[in-house]
Amino acid sequence: MFSLVRRTIAYLRWLPPYRFLRQREGIRVARPRLWEHLEHITVGARTVIREHSWLCPLPLWNGVAHSARIVIGSNVYIGRFCCISAIDLVDIGDDCVFSEQVYIADAVHQVDPRAGHIFTQPMLTKGPVRIGRGTFLGYGSRVLTGVTLGEGCVVGANAVVNRSFPPYSMVAGIPARRIKTFNSASGEWDAVHD
Repeated sequence: MFSLVRRTIAYLRWLPPYRFLRQREGIRVARPRLWEHLEHITVGARTVIREHSWLCPLPLWNGVAHSARIVIGSNVYIGRFCCISAIDLVDIGDDCVFSEQVYIADAVHQVDPRAGHIFTQPMLTKGPVRIGRGTFLGYGSRVLTGVTLGEGCVVGANAVVNRSFPPYSMVAGIPARRIKTFNSASGEWDAVHD
């Protein structure tokens, strides 16, 4: 009896929360979670999103309409307490792995002390965020507006990525800089000095 209860609780914990996810194969989304404007979120097959995720496309902010979309590919793993926000597009490629407390946003609040409360000010963007296939984002890393990370990038823990990097780059720091690049001939990560 106890085993059956445990299996039932485990099943309910991973039960896809929304009708549009139930149609996809192998998607697991843990509770608790906060997902807003579901019609602006796409999740690919075999993706796992852990507890306390916050997916927040903003199709309307202070009366201004935006084409907000969050697109998550297939076979993606997103760790606990991940926050993804978009007024334009956050596009996450297949096979990506994100550690815990990762933050991704394609916009920032305007911060003008003369313009009143920050929530009454417009959102500013430098463009979409695109994260290439097979990219790994380390614990507590931040990817900011206008950034494109090429395929197979590795982002170190607590890095703040505020510019784009080519495929197979290893980046770290605040702000992030490229520290290594993958050498496909040798199979090694070679140090770089950008």
